[in-house]
Amino acid sequence: MTSIRGVEFLHTVRYVDPDAPALLSARMKEVRYSRKDEEYAGDQVMAFYGAEQEKKMRNRLPAFPGTPELGLINEFGWRLQGFIEDSKGRLRVQTMEEHVFCMGCHTNLGVTVDQTFGFPRKVPGREGWRHQDLRGIADVPQAGHAKPEVITYFERVKGGDEFRANEELLARFFADGKVDETSVRRASVGGDKDLAWLLTPSRERALALGRAYMALVREQGFTKGRDTLLSPPTNVLPSVENGSTGLEDAGLIFEDGRLHLAWE
Repeated sequence: MTSIRGVEFLHTVRYVDPDAPALLSARMKEVRYSRKDEEYAGDQVMAFYGAEQEKKMRNRLPAFPGTPELGLINEFGWRLQGFIEDSKGRLRVQTMEEHVFCMGCHTNLGVTVDQTFGFPRKVPGREGWRHQDLRGIADVPQAGHAKPEVITYFERVKGGDEFRANEELLARFFADGKVDETSVRRASVGGDKDLAWLLTPSRERALALGRAYMALVREQGFTKGRDTLLSPPTNVLPSVENGSTGLEDAGLIFEDGRLHLAWE
């Protein structure tokens, strides 16, 4: 599946506002824009993936034509441009390095659908074209999966985030170190809750995360990453050397992830 030439996507990244019904703050962290400049056939797309694999084998870094002022262009015909907060909270054009950060996810990442994330996951029908929030949306399985997506994620990660550092979710759903599937399923189809109930942080945590991100804004340290943690992560290796991670031997490498959701 590829997008039609001329298609445009624009979305904002916001702070979590615990006092807003949809949890979206008026203040924006980022504005992200993309446009499909060229449309390619399926065999051409497969050739692009093959070329990317060869580049990786040769240890060649990707290069993207374009400029921050005009956007960067990937091999699949997408032009992407991003705007991010300056030290005073106003939006500015991202630097070249910050744009390349975006290109890393929107070029040759196998799980995407034509290098996009949100479009193939939208709610079906007319509701899929309105502004989305988590209220009223149930946790459903990824296409081809039996269990709902969030439950599957919690089971595999063994926590509520990649660092297993979200203490609130650990306390709510991992009291004995394992996922409390009965509680999490309350947000699934047929349950009495929704994704907003399942994933919304407390007011205290939401404000603390906002304050932590503001430190990045003030120092403009986005090249160090854009995720915020409230304390140093304890589930991260202090150093990594070449060799096996042990994940494959432990059966913890999963290749069945799908972007599409089984809404029905």
